[in-house]
Amino acid sequence: MCFSAASSFSAATILLIIGTWSIKKNHNPSGYMFAVIPIFFALQQEMEGIIWLTLVRINQPLLHSISLYIYLLCALALWPAWIPFSLARIEPLRERRIILGVFTLLGVIISLYGIYQLILFPAKAEIRESSIYYIFGAANRCYLFYFILYIVPTTFSFFASSIPLMRITGSAVLASLVMTYYIKLTTLTSVWCFFAALLSILTVILVDQINLTPHRKKSQ
Repeated sequence: MCFSAASSFSAATILLIIGTWSIKKNHNPSGYMFAVIPIFFALQQEMEGIIWLTLVRINQPLLHSISLYIYLLCALALWPAWIPFSLARIEPLRERRIILGVFTLLGVIISLYGIYQLILFPAKAEIRESSIYYIFGAANRCYLFYFILYIVPTTFSFFASSIPLMRITGSAVLASLVMTYYIKLTTLTSVWCFFAALLSILTVILVDQINLTPHRKKSQ
């Protein structure tokens, strides 16, 4: 797929619709954090669409910077903590919640590190191989180590869930990550976030399972 402003804006529109639908379908108070995931991905894709425009069509440095930092805040600081915590809130088994709590703690540390990078090091974006390449400070200097730490809470948290379809979602996210790593390593942040955003469409299906899941259940 050739990525562009149009593809980002189209994805944002679809994700906004999906997110609104998943929120309306959710009836479990503990499930709202999970149900809103497509909304945040919609925001992220909208920001990337603006980044495309400010790189290739319009000269708006301030708009470019705002969009760039909102996008990177979502990618680096939001998902590592949000995903495991939202899964922990809907997890019925105590043992699994403990595991997800550990993932959440790791995610918070990674999120704080991401914020630290954005504060201390200037971020920028450029077009490479029909995708956007993000340069965000220290992460690029020890990329493999940071990359491994990042995927633990954002991907493997799904496998800690006792809800069956969560594991299928985790497998899909991990498969898209591996595929992106080998095919488009240079623009991994952009391309994987795009695939992860599309996979968040599964949220609508998962919300039905969340509605049937009690907020708390004694370990079995």
